[in-house]
Amino acid sequence: MAERISTSLMLTQAGHALGKLDRHGPRGASYVTYAEIEAMALTLAALGFPTVPTDRTIDDPEFANLRFTPSNFIALTQRTRKEQDNG
Repeated sequence: MAERISTSLMLTQAGHALGKLDRHGPRGASYVTYAEIEAMALTLAALGFPTVPTDRTIDDPEFANLRFTPSNFIALTQRTRKEQDNG
């Protein structure tokens, strides 16, 4: 079974990956670790982003009612603060 990751660590690792991509452009992708890729995927899932089959696009009617809002991110970061406060 996979080890559970804290929200704080997940967001930190996802941020590290994003920083590498931002700083180094396309070459930055080769610097991103497996753990950072996993954290980025977990962050997207935690924010409610749907899985999209490789033969589909986000523009398909199936995803027409998708509502990806900043409130999802706010709720996630509030849970992170609570986790940190609780030790």
